[in-house]
Amino acid sequence: MRKHRFYSLLLAGILLTGGFNSLIADASAHTYVEQQTNAIKGTVTDEKGEPLIGVNVTVKNASIGGITDVNGTFSLNAPNGSTLVISYIGYITQEIIVKGTTPLKITLAEDSKTLDEVIVIGYGTSRKKDITGSVSSVKAEELNSVASSSVSQMLQGKVSGMNSIQSSAQPGAGMNINIRGAASPNGSNAPLYVIDGVPLQSNSTSDPGLQSGSYDLRTGVDRDPLNTINPNDIESVEVLKDASAAAIYGASAANGVILITTKSGKSGKVKVDYRSTFTTQLPKQYPEVMNAHDFREQTNLWTKEYYLYQNKMGVYGTNPIDFSKYTPIFADVDDYKADTDWMDEVMRNGYIIDQNVSVNGGTEKTRYFFSYNFYDNVGMLKNSDLARHNIRLNLDQVFSNRFKAGIKINYSNVKANSTSVGSAGNGDNMVLNALRFGPDIPVKDENGEYTSSHNKLINNPASFLDIQDKTITERIFIAPTFEIKLIDGLLLKGVGGYDNQSSTRDFYLPTTAKNTTVPEGMAQLGYNKVTNISAETFLNYEKIFKDIHRVSAVLGVGYYKTSGNGFRLTGRGFFTDAFGSNNVGIASVKDKEVIDSWRSERTKLSQFVRLNYSLMDKYIFTFTARRDGSSYFAENNKWGIFPSASLAWRINEEAFMKDKTPFSDLKLRVGYGTMGNENVIGTNAQSLYKSGYNYLFGNTMNTGLALTQIENPNLKWETNYTLNIGIDYGLLNQRISGSIEYFYRGVKDLLDFQTLPSSNPVGRVAANIGETKSQGFEFSLRSDNLTSEKFKWETTFNLSHFKTNWVKRNPEVALPEYIGEKDELDAIYGWKTNGIVTSASNKPNYMPDAVVGNVIYEDINDDKVLDSKDVVKLGNSTPRWMSGLGNTFSYKGFDLNIYFYSAFGYKKWRGQVPDAAIIGNNGTAAGNTYRTLMTDIYNSQTGTGWMPGIATNVYSNSNPSGQNDFFLMDGSYVKLKNITLGYTLPRSIFTSSRFIQGARFFVDAQNIATFTGYKGFDPELSTDNPYPQALSLSFGFNLNF
Repeated sequence: MRKHRFYSLLLAGILLTGGFNSLIADASAHTYVEQQTNAIKGTVTDEKGEPLIGVNVTVKNASIGGITDVNGTFSLNAPNGSTLVISYIGYITQEIIVKGTTPLKITLAEDSKTLDEVIVIGYGTSRKKDITGSVSSVKAEELNSVASSSVSQMLQGKVSGMNSIQSSAQPGAGMNINIRGAASPNGSNAPLYVIDGVPLQSNSTSDPGLQSGSYDLRTGVDRDPLNTINPNDIESVEVLKDASAAAIYGASAANGVILITTKSGKSGKVKVDYRSTFTTQLPKQYPEVMNAHDFREQTNLWTKEYYLYQNKMGVYGTNPIDFSKYTPIFADVDDYKADTDWMDEVMRNGYIIDQNVSVNGGTEKTRYFFSYNFYDNVGMLKNSDLARHNIRLNLDQVFSNRFKAGIKINYSNVKANSTSVGSAGNGDNMVLNALRFGPDIPVKDENGEYTSSHNKLINNPASFLDIQDKTITERIFIAPTFEIKLIDGLLLKGVGGYDNQSSTRDFYLPTTAKNTTVPEGMAQLGYNKVTNISAETFLNYEKIFKDIHRVSAVLGVGYYKTSGNGFRLTGRGFFTDAFGSNNVGIASVKDKEVIDSWRSERTKLSQFVRLNYSLMDKYIFTFTARRDGSSYFAENNKWGIFPSASLAWRINEEAFMKDKTPFSDLKLRVGYGTMGNENVIGTNAQSLYKSGYNYLFGNTMNTGLALTQIENPNLKWETNYTLNIGIDYGLLNQRISGSIEYFYRGVKDLLDFQTLPSSNPVGRVAANIGETKSQGFEFSLRSDNLTSEKFKWETTFNLSHFKTNWVKRNPEVALPEYIGEKDELDAIYGWKTNGIVTSASNKPNYMPDAVVGNVIYEDINDDKVLDSKDVVKLGNSTPRWMSGLGNTFSYKGFDLNIYFYSAFGYKKWRGQVPDAAIIGNNGTAAGNTYRTLMTDIYNSQTGTGWMPGIATNVYSNSNPSGQNDFFLMDGSYVKLKNITLGYTLPRSIFTSSRFIQGARFFVDAQNIATFTGYKGFDPELSTDNPYPQALSLSFGFNLNF
């Protein structure tokens, strides 16, 4: 930094003394000896008013010129009437005619606002107008990093055709992302991530997990592996969606490719940016529960209802109602010692502290970008939080006009505490238990020990707070690069990659928790490491011939290695909690002791090529191909080739379109190609032996191995073939722009299994069987609605529709008669319903044995019998339509951004429904505390309720699908994701400041509102009893130095 400052001051001194200018002027004086020259001075800034250092200012067609100094100023002598050319890397070149000596104020606009915008693609970049495939690009300024722990969360709704579903709202939660549909029923549908040119062959989290055994604690851990990347470091994200764009990544690209590019340093004076954000998180409404009085009152009511049902009294039979032998659970519903709100006991208001500082600058030869980020999210459920430290250094060095190199280094340390949410497991779930533990019971008894509920198997929700579950994840990412100019237009490039992610997990369930399943206490320790190593070298050629032929090509090879190793151990039976998990050796229950370790490794070799030809910037052809060989591939299919070809026609460049239509861009694209999904193979192509099969010889138990899988030497990857037809459009000089896409994606050679004869030691073998397809369309729009000097209004919108169907199924698997051969992959089947039986008058004649409170099932074929013939398709479980809508307004120093995203056209079961089977059953207190129990469950004593009552429905067992639509609802929603209001202080305030150069203050609100007809907790979250959603309110500021 000191060296850079010295060079900058030296350069400024030369410029201010006029030495450099006079040298140029003297050397060129003979050229303009007959012309009058003027001393021209000026200042060059960017669109934010920041001075640009090192801008080239030259006289057109003459050898007169200079560069701007540290303040962005320049001075030179130029003939009157001559043309100044102002050029700077990354900005649009300007030309200005010299008129007089008035100082010039020149503002350069970033080049990203033109059709010559450079888009990152596989193994290089391309002008936007030269792209023939389906590529979506999202720049850093379009991503809201406030209160976001990863780039995955920031992309939600931003890219057409990308489905991003959040399964949990816990700190650092992961996103389930698929591009253009989840078309692989048994394989991974996750896209390939490429970070700074390095493809991550494995992007899974390194969390070692917990062993369940006889104890199934649902910790709800769903960490996003991209949490280890500071969202503030992101420069751009490109999404390659079709084969013509993604096939160059071959066997890894079947589900699309997401290219993440981090920021690099820019030539110029040192810039320091500091951002500080504080966010408070308020839990959005969880299902309302009863207080102690209502709970005890409802317990008596429902045990009495069960008494009527079990004794066939009243509406449940022919016996007269007689409560003489009924004994209420609570003789006095007001005789309770506590009124505990268990959700309050386990919840709190959360907060996020996000501190980020970055430094970037450099010279024309050396550029650097450094950042440090501290992100601390204290979650809304107690014992849940995530703290991250992230350091990045990106360096670029030009050694000569033929050789340059760079390196990008990222280190992150993430510490996370987890708590219990999600599915119930063996009753071991904190959130679920908080919804069903008796509110008339205190947290602890008079001895200071955790209490038990009326149902002794339900663990005290507060006891989960004694559980320690800590995970520490470290990630080191290093990506060195080099570039050698061999001849004019031909470059040799190389990209290396080292990505090491390791996690340690420390879990301890103390005896003080009085856990009903593991009262003796349990400790688990785990470690897991995932390493990706890659090396790629490729030739990059680009040349223009005769001003109309533009040729570019890539030819390269790659080596990739992914390895993983880890261990877990479990100990049970601790006579003291004093050591926690730090002395597992004292565990006394030896038959429950588990020790496990593992190691995996795979390598891949690749060759790839891309050819691009453009004629007159109108007719464009692209061909790509990749050849992959993997150690995971089967013996007879060691190599796969994945080609693609695409064409584009820039119609607006035709003579019949120019200057005659409002179109500033109109391009038709057509592409077809294949890609592979190698992740489905795993170890399925190999013969495997597994431990754990112990044998007794004499009186000694010996550890044994058994054959658990046999090889299939012909097994291969799933192959995706896609057809993409797209139109890129621009109107009114790109004030309105966007694209329209139609795609057809087929997937063949699906991974499935063939049944083997019973004489084989293994009953099945992996095979390629079946085919699916996904098809749909996408629409995107960007509009500069108002562009006045003071007020600007910009709108972005995207809309997607697709569905995935079977084309061919496994012939060995017999389909039920109600499932169609080519139905959707996400189809939901079941019986249709029509309310509940409330009296003899509305009981259907085909359900003679139904009783009040039973669901009424519809007899679809009207044969008076409920069976498989009445099963129909009820809907689909994933959205058919997705959209995102953003509006950005700016007025003077104020800016306002409002962003919505939505999903439509799918069904979702309502969650958090009282379970009638355990409401006061067996003469015990209700195992549900939902307030809806008082109003919604049918009760014969009150004659109210619309949900099924307590009586068993004898017809339900005849339903072969096991599903019905009583609680199946439309899951469509529109979410107001965020509103951000900011104010940038006028630059005039900092004119005299040598320290602070700019400041912006902002407030941001996230998860503001959800507009939906869905009656469950949240239509987006896919987990039962999920981590509660938060209304996040952020306050922050940016300072520029």
